[in-house]
Amino acid sequence: MRHGGRKAGGPRRKVTGHQRPAAGRVAVGRRVRTMESNVLVIADVTCSPENAAEFSQVLHEFAAACREEPGCISYEVFRSEDTPERYVSIEKYVDSEAFAAHRDSDHFREIGLARLMPLATARDVRMYDQPREVPPAGR
Repeated sequence: MRHGGRKAGGPRRKVTGHQRPAAGRVAVGRRVRTMESNVLVIADVTCSPENAAEFSQVLHEFAAACREEPGCISYEVFRSEDTPERYVSIEKYVDSEAFAAHRDSDHFREIGLARLMPLATARDVRMYDQPREVPPAGR
């Protein structure tokens, strides 16, 4: 075997700067973290019906900015079918430091706090950390 575990004359693997981490792991910059360190945030936010169009536009602008954060794994926005002025966002960050950086970002202050929150009439934000195994019902 030669360096890198490849047999002499064997096929070469193409190596690029954007290698996907192994299953269950997330690459952030040069750090690779296990999924168990992730932070999940579920935000349930409602606005008044007369502000629904503006709220939707600002929320989607905010979500797009959040997705660009190096520690943001995902940021999804869902609109209620029954109550169109109600939205749920599901955010996933690599760790609590990444979530703290999110809350300290310019777009959090300039879009989230200054433009989005004044339009909200109700807000429930919950944070979750490590996934926990839940036994089946009845045990």
